[in-house]
Amino acid sequence: MELNNLIQKTMEYIADFGEDVKEDTKRSEVVSTLVDQFARITYAADQSKNAELDLHEYNEKLAQLLNAIERQEYDLFADLLEYEVRPLLEFWMTRT
Repeated sequence: MELNNLIQKTMEYIADFGEDVKEDTKRSEVVSTLVDQFARITYAADQSKNAELDLHEYNEKLAQLLNAIERQEYDLFADLLEYEVRPLLEFWMTRT
């Protein structure tokens, strides 16, 4: 399913972010890619009409990520990806 593929690819980007967080140029590239992936996941999850995919919770986590980026708290951003977003996406993969 397309949603699972998008989630899997996003999980790879999340893993890469921890490595690239120290380099400004790579950080920007990875964040940009993640934003694009999150938008695709949102659309695919919405289109799936799967009641087990809680878009409200997902959007709250994305808002936390945005706040971390706006405050340039990249360690927090990486932690949110690892400990908040990643588990949610892993759960979604089991439900699609």
